[in-house]
Amino acid sequence: MELPLSENAPLFETVTKCLLHGLCGQEYPNAPCMVNGLCKKRYSRAFSEETTQGEDDYPIYRRQNDGRTFQNTLDGFAYDNRWVVPHNPYLTKMFNAHINVEVSADIRNVKYLFKYVYKGPDRVAAVIAGPINEIQQYIDAKYLSVIEGVDSLLSFKKHKEWLPVIRLVVHLSG
Repeated sequence: MELPLSENAPLFETVTKCLLHGLCGQEYPNAPCMVNGLCKKRYSRAFSEETTQGEDDYPIYRRQNDGRTFQNTLDGFAYDNRWVVPHNPYLTKMFNAHINVEVSADIRNVKYLFKYVYKGPDRVAAVIAGPINEIQQYIDAKYLSVIEGVDSLLSFKKHKEWLPVIRLVVHLSG
């Protein structure tokens, strides 16, 4: 992640306005990102000639020491590539906002997404005292999260997984 060339004015303005990590470290121990004397976001990052995979599975982005800096008028600090937050230059320029898209092919991430998508709806168990009204009991105990509500409103198919609830016809004559 690097400071864009000043010729690319819209991207340069967005990056310098909202994609520079604030000052922290030994000189600024009261910064919001500081925990136990260290920046929890690991800034300022080290210069790197190419993007590589770090020891802790986080990427180490290319941050060349090309001498480009941005002098912030608010704090007077000269920011270089070590302080730029990861972002997608194309989307950042298009939407004038901090947008980052990363590809993750680690098996742990794939397992997490699979587990999250197929976990099924949340369920709740309830005990109701007093006269038993089975229909009202069913209506009161049904819990729908936002995702199930949207799926139901838009008639999306669930992924061929059905709830273990079967509506039985009861209290009919005969």
